[in-house]
Amino acid sequence: MGYSTVSIPFFNQDIAIKPHTATSGKYIGCKITIGQFCGKQRGSLEQIQETGEYIVRRQDGEFIEGPEV
Repeated sequence: MGYSTVSIPFFNQDIAIKPHTATSGKYIGCKITIGQFCGKQRGSLEQIQETGEYIVRRQDGEFIEGPEV
């Protein structure tokens, strides 16, 4: 069972997410902005159509997934 995502090409670095899924456990359950997560790396933002949640991916392959807070 998969889900559909929509790429968001332009976004504000101040959008905050509370991840429930991530490549590193240190982000789970913590409110973090896209800017804090990405730092100086490039990042991409996608929205999951079925849930409205977001996935942020960094250039190095790390990601966080969760709702906007």
